[in-house]
Amino acid sequence: MEGINFEGNKLTITLDELSFGEIPKKLWKEIRVEELTIQMAKPEKEWKAYPPLSYVQTIEFKEPFFYLPEDLGSLMNLRSINAVQIGLRTLPNSIMHLDRLESLIIPLNKLELTYEMDKLENLKSLKHLMVYGNHYDKEQMTLFAEGHPDLQLGYSHEDEDIDLESLN
Repeated sequence: MEGINFEGNKLTITLDELSFGEIPKKLWKEIRVEELTIQMAKPEKEWKAYPPLSYVQTIEFKEPFFYLPEDLGSLMNLRSINAVQIGLRTLPNSIMHLDRLESLIIPLNKLELTYEMDKLENLKSLKHLMVYGNHYDKEQMTLFAEGHPDLQLGYSHEDEDIDLESLN
């Protein structure tokens, strides 16, 4: 299927290559994957310039937005989601059903993290969470980090371990 690539237990969805412009609903019911990557286009071998992450906190997010389907929650074996800079506006409520999810890498999207915290709190197996480049409340994120001391969390332009190249 155009825009959908399976390799073992990994699924990569390239949004701008999907023939119908959206992820087919039947896909979520037929697969057993542990790693999911959703990308706008296939990665290029070129350098990209990004504005400073502090700038993202000051802008108003505008369309186009992307929404993950609620069917995502049916991928019970999923351990990793990587969805970098796809215009993601919200996380589906069903993400809370992904009991095995260890890694959620969703930076440089259009999330208002204040409205996503209940969902993130319910991800009990989460070990890695990268959400920088989205809107967040600093006090709320600090409390979240303190409540999850074993979680590797990247949310701020002040984080020292951010490596944008490793995300591509």
